[in-house]
Amino acid sequence: MLANVSNEISLPRNMTLTTQSTTTQRPQEAYPKAQSNDNAKTATLQPRAPVHMPVSKLFTIHGRTAICTGVTGGIGIELCVALAEAGADIVSIQLPRDPAGPRLQKMITGLGRSFKSFECDIADSSSLRACFIDIWAAGVQPAILLNAAGVNQRGAMEDLTDDDIDKVFAINLKASFVTCQEFAKKDVQCVGIRIF
Repeated sequence: MLANVSNEISLPRNMTLTTQSTTTQRPQEAYPKAQSNDNAKTATLQPRAPVHMPVSKLFTIHGRTAICTGVTGGIGIELCVALAEAGADIVSIQLPRDPAGPRLQKMITGLGRSFKSFECDIADSSSLRACFIDIWAAGVQPAILLNAAGVNQRGAMEDLTDDDIDKVFAINLKASFVTCQEFAKKDVQCVGIRIF
């Protein structure tokens, strides 16, 4: 005996299903497909308006501290704010006299979270390691590490200088590695650590 087959399908909450008749003629294709019924219906997905939900409804990290790099601009600032919305206190490693630093601090403290900043040029490994010594000396007990720092050298690849390439690797690769390394030296025994 055959089971009853339903024409309903499950879709993500942000999608709706509409159908339309395909009676229009298609242009001749270079590699013709199998014959189809011109009166058949095709289904197309139409996006619904996105559902906006506070980060705190998705997950909570209330009372934990996040050490963050690259969070004074770009996607980093959005990630940092999301961590604060979920309850994390923020420790920002940023460039000396970064003009976006006070704005970030205002955003984080406006969410009721604490904010500390430590200045260093993360492209310089010795400066970054010294920064972590200062962070540990300040009594920071992190549970989260967010590596959001990154640079992009615009222009044609063949026009990039050795200095351009060195800067990209120093920030995008080496600084992330050194940051993880210094973080792990302090917290390798902790449970529930998150590194992004």
